[in-house]
Amino acid sequence: MKIHPSLTQDVVIEAIERSWTTLDNPGFCISCGEERGGCEPDARNYKCEACGKHQVFGAEELMLMAM
Repeated sequence: MKIHPSLTQDVVIEAIERSWTTLDNPGFCISCGEERGGCEPDARNYKCEACGKHQVFGAEELMLMAM
């Protein structure tokens, strides 16, 4: 699985930590790298509002899958 180069382990970890202390539920599009709010931690294949592809994954799911 190819992941956008901007989605480093540090970026994903920061998003996960942010979700613990705020109301953020971050996810990321692995195609274009765009962050999307309102994602369940185990989200898979949500639609990206930036590029339109169904490649948005919850931050925790992304960490388990690819990092």
